[in-house]
Amino acid sequence: MSALAFDPHQFAARKAFAVEAHYTSHREFESTRLDYGDYQKMHTTERASRHKDCVPPFALNTDQFRKVLMLRGLRYLSSYARVDEVHNAAWQELNRRATEKALRGYVIRPDAPRVQHEMQARHRAAIRRSGGFLQHQTAVAYRAWRLGQDSVAVAESLGIQPTNVRAILQRLRDAARDLGFEVGVDRRSEARKGAEKTRQRMAARRGVAKVPKIPQPAPMRQTKPERIPRAKQEPEPKLRRAVNLEKVAALRNRGLTFHAIGKEIGFCCPAIRRAVRRAGLRLAPAAKEKGHRSPLSGFDAGKVVELYTAGQSVSQIASLMGYRTGTGQNRVRYTLIRAGVYTRKRNRAALQPG
Repeated sequence: MSALAFDPHQFAARKAFAVEAHYTSHREFESTRLDYGDYQKMHTTERASRHKDCVPPFALNTDQFRKVLMLRGLRYLSSYARVDEVHNAAWQELNRRATEKALRGYVIRPDAPRVQHEMQARHRAAIRRSGGFLQHQTAVAYRAWRLGQDSVAVAESLGIQPTNVRAILQRLRDAARDLGFEVGVDRRSEARKGAEKTRQRMAARRGVAKVPKIPQPAPMRQTKPERIPRAKQEPEPKLRRAVNLEKVAALRNRGLTFHAIGKEIGFCCPAIRRAVRRAGLRLAPAAKEKGHRSPLSGFDAGKVVELYTAGQSVSQIASLMGYRTGTGQNRVRYTLIRAGVYTRKRNRAALQPG
């Protein structure tokens, strides 16, 4: 058998067994970790095959696939390569230039994350193992479209990531679409299909005519039974209660505030004020509540310092000086700071004798 007739990927789709071990591309043995004793107590299930319409027709045509690979190599060297350049390019020279660019890689900053260097090293190793750039593209397409492997299996056999496999396949589809070949059914998500507009703009800049989209088969939808419309029932209007103004006036004459009156008759304070204003009533003012002693009168700074040195806290001193609970602490603290005797709580606790 001649070297040209030998297919290096003909054993790539070999069926996997439950009990087996094989040599990976990383020069390590990998097994299923099962022996025949375990397998006798197990059962085997098979899943349905992949969608046949996902395989593009151009991938099964050798001449068309060769042109797609040529255009992919030209686009790798220059993103503005035209379609008509495929007929004048020599694939040996094209493969050599593309392989040199792939092995040369791109510039990475010295302080870049280590994953960036690992990705570039993995890409170079995959190109070397395949024998060149076009050989690498062919290996991915052959295993995915002719052998029916998924992206994970293809990536594991070639030493790359599954995302790289899917990106390579999609770029080959785009090149075939620009050449006018049929690419099959596009099963990407709606979000990824939104990138089609960007691809059309890039194709227009390269001088590629806009290729009409291939109509997609309409999905089968189950018809839903018709709904019987129900008669809408008008909601009954709610009857609003009226504020008893006589009771409000009587409670007001007793010196209650609107807030206290609302608790008595079951209305909120704004509703009572609104009813009184609309009726035009003039009610007596509410009795003033007993207030606290004004802290400004009789505030003795010396007494504040004396109470603080005696062990009283700032809040306790404020209450003793006539402030309500939760108020007056800022003024007491400011007085102690001016006197030079105030220390923070955590520092003061540390100064206390054990």
